[in-house]
Amino acid sequence: MAGNRTRRAILASRKPGPYSLDMETSGFLSVVVSVGSCRTGRAILAIGLVAMLVGCASRGRAPQSPVSIPAQPTDEGKPSARSSPEGVHHVVQRGQTLWRIAHTYGVGLDALARVNGITDPTRLEVGRRLFIPGATTVREVPLAAPAGVAARLTWPVRGGALMSRFGVPRGGNRRHTGIDIDGETGDPVLAAHDGRVVYSGSSGDYGKTVIVEHKAELRTLYAHNAVLLVREGERVKRGQHIARVGRTGNASGDHCHFEVRRKNVPVDPMPYFARNDEATQ
Repeated sequence: MAGNRTRRAILASRKPGPYSLDMETSGFLSVVVSVGSCRTGRAILAIGLVAMLVGCASRGRAPQSPVSIPAQPTDEGKPSARSSPEGVHHVVQRGQTLWRIAHTYGVGLDALARVNGITDPTRLEVGRRLFIPGATTVREVPLAAPAGVAARLTWPVRGGALMSRFGVPRGGNRRHTGIDIDGETGDPVLAAHDGRVVYSGSSGDYGKTVIVEHKAELRTLYAHNAVLLVREGERVKRGQHIARVGRTGNASGDHCHFEVRRKNVPVDPMPYFARNDEATQ
């Protein structure tokens, strides 16, 4: 048959040369040629070619290096940022001052100015974002005190040092609704401004308390007194003795708890005094 003659011709002419096949390939080719003339041979040819190609590919395959998996992006495909130091950003509103913001958050004025690159604390742009170091929540900062009575309150205890500021946490979700001013038992408590006494008596944790109503929907409250010196409905003048320092109610020592209430809502009293440095006397 023609297949046998072809096989013998290939075997007889096996000589080295630039196009000679290796022994394995030429042997396989001779088998293929011998069976290529029949239908079954063609099937064997196909299987053999596939086997040869797979074998060659496996012998020439280079070792694979581990596949590196890229880091997964965060939301919106942006890389995650390092956590910033603890603090919040406060947006300055019209009527707020750097001093008032600092005291509301319990941060030193100089420290707040320094961390925000402010060289002149008296000039603060509305809408500016201030970083408040150490704060965990954004607080409501009282606006500028209204003209008149609110801008000229008198410190209630002469020489009394500030013991506790407005807004200080008092356990749970409660915060200090006023300021505490140090004093000795019997020291006079002064009316912060002209007004009318709307309450004089005992009031639970406040102890013996006086509340004076002023203009501009403003009220001042004086608590923990030992003795009350005025009665409801009485008109008082700024600086008048209305009570004496004590520790009645829920108080751990002699002091005056002082509140400013604007439209009956407690606000930070500090911006309402004629001189803010009275708190350090």
